[in-house]
Amino acid sequence: MAMPVDQYLRRLRSKARGKERPAPGETPTARADNAAAPAPLLAAFRAACARRIDWKPAGAKDALIFADSGPVSQLADEIVALGDDGEMQYWLLRNDWSGFPDPSEFVLVGFGADNEIAALGHFGDWPEAWPMEDWLRMRLA
Repeated sequence: MAMPVDQYLRRLRSKARGKERPAPGETPTARADNAAAPAPLLAAFRAACARRIDWKPAGAKDALIFADSGPVSQLADEIVALGDDGEMQYWLLRNDWSGFPDPSEFVLVGFGADNEIAALGHFGDWPEAWPMEDWLRMRLA
């Protein structure tokens, strides 16, 4: 189920933050941010968090593509890394300011074979299944 990103952003902005209890391992801010996501995209995000995703640094070209991605560029401030798990390709996005009342620190956007958004979720705690390489640790510090 694809939802236009601008529609998702309107839903995200209209949600009251901090009113729902977080799931285990999910920050209250991420829980509030994820409340606006369509259930199939959120389920695909949670499945991606349980699989190993090897990350590579996003370069200048990737930053330009992200900046020119229309509403997707409004999900976060910067693109940090690109990933692939064999099923989808991912963008790891990061916000400069995070935590209540600001948005979650990270956003994962997964793209299916048709380049439509197939997974979407916000998170603050790094998934255990994902390796944290030195270049990424330094970039996130």
